[in-house]
Amino acid sequence: MRPHKKSDLIKVAKLYYLTDLTQDEIAASFGYSRSKVSRMLTQAKEQRIVQFRIAEQGNLQNELQEELIKRFGLLKAMVVPSTEPELIKAMVGQTAAKFLREHLRDNMLIGIQWGSTANCMIEAYEGKVLASNVEIMQITGGMHISNHITGGIETIKKLANKMDVNYHVLQYPMVVSSAVLAKMIMEDDNREYFARMKQMDMVFLGLGSSIPEESAAYLGGYISLDDAAELVRQGLAADVCGHRLNLDGTQADTVFSGRMVTIPLETIRNVHLRVGVAVGPYKKESILAAIKGGYLNVLIADDICALSILEGGGIY
Repeated sequence: MRPHKKSDLIKVAKLYYLTDLTQDEIAASFGYSRSKVSRMLTQAKEQRIVQFRIAEQGNLQNELQEELIKRFGLLKAMVVPSTEPELIKAMVGQTAAKFLREHLRDNMLIGIQWGSTANCMIEAYEGKVLASNVEIMQITGGMHISNHITGGIETIKKLANKMDVNYHVLQYPMVVSSAVLAKMIMEDDNREYFARMKQMDMVFLGLGSSIPEESAAYLGGYISLDDAAELVRQGLAADVCGHRLNLDGTQADTVFSGRMVTIPLETIRNVHLRVGVAVGPYKKESILAAIKGGYLNVLIADDICALSILEGGGIY
């Protein structure tokens, strides 16, 4: 086997092991054959450029994944270790990006909800889509009146550019002034858009936090911090795509009722892959309510989040 330049081996190894690109995708990127990429990866291991370490801690994540699936009837659970706070969201985002890549198929329509964890998934996503006719769409209005959080339109565009796919956006705020206006937007002006949501194959859900300062409605400028805290005090911390839920998964009656420009709960329930991406113990209420309401069947989270759900979730 003819040796390759060490710098080239490092490039190929990083692309394969750190970005989840396939050998075929790497080969296409460099103009190599797939067999050449395979040989380079072998050389990288032989030269100890790539080294593997299996940590015992992985047993905990595997056990949590199995318990989540068993307890709540999920299709899949993916749990990452809770490490330094600044790294956890990035790790969960990388896992979500990998899940997205692995489940892409021809003619897929994918819904994306904006949010900080979704942003981490988008940051981690690498590589063009090999499947044909894949499209993504924004499922919740995201033209915010505050600059504390990235808008939904920017989020969708960024992912679409990375994937090199067509996209569709909702150029409206998440919350509007009246139920009459929300109905006009969703049922009259954008009837076809919301009908198209019913054809989605996979959706990545926004899950609210029980910390008022992390409320999407507050960060988006739609309600005050006091209002966000009051919702939590009322037992309405659970938030899925802007819908406030009771802990049994039913929709709650709040100041937002009827004023949301967002995917209807019944539409979420009918999507095949309903993916929740979450970090930390403060998403527990939203995750449990989403599971009980039938809005979530795949969970990607860190182990602290998983432990909090299992501790507070009872028997489903």
